[in-house]
Parts: sequence; C-alpha cells; structure tokens
Amino acid sequence: MKKTISEDDFRDAFKGTEYETEFSPAGIDLLYEYLIRYEAYIGQELELDLKYFCAKYVEYSQSEVDKLGSENIMIDEDGTALIIDGWEVVACDPDVESDDSGIIYICERRNTKK
Repeated sequence: MKKTISEDDFRDAFKGTEYETEFSPAGIDLLYEYLIRYEAYIGQELELDLKYFCAKYVEYSQSEVDKLGSENIMIDEDGTALIIDGWEVVACDPDVESDDSGIIYICERRNTKK
C-alpha cells in the first residue's frame, strides 16, 4: 500500500526536520517536479526519503554558480549535461521568484572529475 505525495505533502515533509534548510521553497518545488518526472521515466515510485534526496541532490542559485567560476562549470564529454562543481544539472527554473538572481538549478551527484 502506497500513499501518493502531493507537492504540499512534499514541502511539509521538510518542515521541522534537519533537512529543512537544504533547499529553498522554490528548490523543494523544483525537486518535487523533477522527481515526479523521474518516476514516470523509470516506471517506479520513489520512497519519500529526505536523507537520500538531500545526499543525492543539491540546489544552486545563479549567484552561487557565478561565484564558483568557470573552472568549476563544464559540459560532459558527450555534450549532453551541464556539470556544476561535480554535480549534473537535472532541472532548472529561470523564472523562479527568489531573493537571488532568479535562476535555480537542481543538480544530481555524479561520479565525475572536476
């Protein structure tokens, strides 16, 4: 028996936990949207595991990316993925309303050399 998690449920799951500050509110929404698409792609439901999600995914704002410098931003060997500081961009939202620069990236841990 499984419970379907809504976007509100996903947001609420972070509240009051040690993972509450791992993502901005907009980042949590973007991660949720990505995970829903990912479930459809792999044909399996994911467990709601905040520890796993926070180990596997990270959020960068455009200003954080800018501070990293070009030596930490690359395109992978086959030209299909943007890599930020060793993390592959899996989702981005250029129209997010934030106090930062207006773009956020959700990145997935990958095995790559910087």
